[in-house]
Amino acid sequence: MQAAMDTKERQASWRERRKQTCTRIGELWIRNELVPMLDDLAGYYGLGRIALIEKLIADRHAAWSEGSDDPAPAVQTFRDKKLGYFPPED
Repeated sequence: MQAAMDTKERQASWRERRKQTCTRIGELWIRNELVPMLDDLAGYYGLGRIALIEKLIADRHAAWSEGSDDPAPAVQTFRDKKLGYFPPED
């Protein structure tokens, strides 16, 4: 009978699976199926992959900020920038 994996073995196994199904772009892991689409968009806008991802996030942040005063559906961050609209703190 095989003993259960410890935390390090489980994490190593997960990292190996992720390497097989995803591509690392900067600090992000993107599914392999999405990389060609990202490259097409990057070519269309004349930007690199990371610059395009940053542009998409900034555009999404602006859309949330301008649309309403409601907070974003979930708090997300990218490179220490909080995504979504958060009212100024007094």
